[in-house]
Amino acid sequence: MNFLDMKFFSNKFLSVYIIPAFIFTVIAAVFSWPLVSVFFNDLGHDGQWYIKISEGRFNEVLQPFSGRVLYPFLAAFLDKITALDISESFFLLGIVSLFFFFLIISFFLKKIGFSPLFLTPIVFVPYFIEISREIFLPDIFYIFLTSLFLFFIFRNQEHLDLIILFLLFLTRESTILLGLILVVLSWLRG
Repeated sequence: MNFLDMKFFSNKFLSVYIIPAFIFTVIAAVFSWPLVSVFFNDLGHDGQWYIKISEGRFNEVLQPFSGRVLYPFLAAFLDKITALDISESFFLLGIVSLFFFFLIISFFLKKIGFSPLFLTPIVFVPYFIEISREIFLPDIFYIFLTSLFLFFIFRNQEHLDLIILFLLFLTRESTILLGLILVVLSWLRG
């Protein structure tokens, strides 16, 4: 089945994958939204570097943060083309990323025989609670791109993985390990 095939987006897809992902994303958004301004005003966290990148102040950004440009660039782009401010742009990107992460994980769960409702414990894992509150860090965006990378590996679409790998590298430098996984899998698949 091709990822872009319309059969893939059937009513079953809607009920089995999209609805649980949407519900869990709303739960995360409701708990995260009140904290956006708190984290934006707290300059003691790593998110300050991503805010500076999004504002175009690259000379003030330390390593390794200065190479992680994709997420702040997308937030800055949203800030420029919408009425959202920069903190709301980061929040929107994080929530959309979280939704697609949940959607992809639901797909994996269903493929291995579990209900997408098995996502419920993931929502309450402290890591996800923390990263949904710390919206300026690219972690949510990175886990979305990583799950998309694994999704395309699962579907034997390595050509799309190369694009995702490039985007991952612009998000976090540790992506080199995923590149190694792609090389090994491509070699094993012949």
